[in-house]
Amino acid sequence: MRRADGRVAYPEVVRYRLYRWNAAEEAYRAAELVDLPPTVESHPDEHMRERARASRRPFLPVTLPYVADVRDLVLYERLKARGALEHGHRVAMDDGGEPIDKHAAPRG
Repeated sequence: MRRADGRVAYPEVVRYRLYRWNAAEEAYRAAELVDLPPTVESHPDEHMRERARASRRPFLPVTLPYVADVRDLVLYERLKARGALEHGHRVAMDDGGEPIDKHAAPRG
């Protein structure tokens, strides 16, 4: 599924479980499932922003923590090997951009 921002989602293969800060429990707790990994723009982590502000250290923008919820391991591994989950899944693909196989070439 191609999104409006140019990223490609594979919800039948993998979705992502977000974790949100629960102030009452002082811990991150499982939240909603989303089709794409979170970005700083779509899911900033306000809790970490506040911690950085309180520590007076420079804040590095971070997303909410998340884990992959893999639904089809075989396809997930294929997409991962082609780089699709590291390139087009996280950023918009170029017109000529194609995911590449990241396996090492056989030595011969």
